[in-house]
Amino acid sequence: MSLFDSIKRLVSSSNVKIKCPDCNNASEQSSEKVQKNTALVCPRCGCLFLPKDKHN
Repeated sequence: MSLFDSIKRLVSSSNVKIKCPDCNNASEQSSEKVQKNTALVCPRCGCLFLPKDKHN
């Protein structure tokens, strides 16, 4: 296992806080999903959103 693989595994296993664009609830989501801009589900309201979505 290379150093790069170790760092990648460490980063992908961490969580980040992100706010739901509908209910504004902050929840912890996988940093790997956020980096890949994969659809996330808000645990509070069930909204399906992309991390880079901007709602006004």
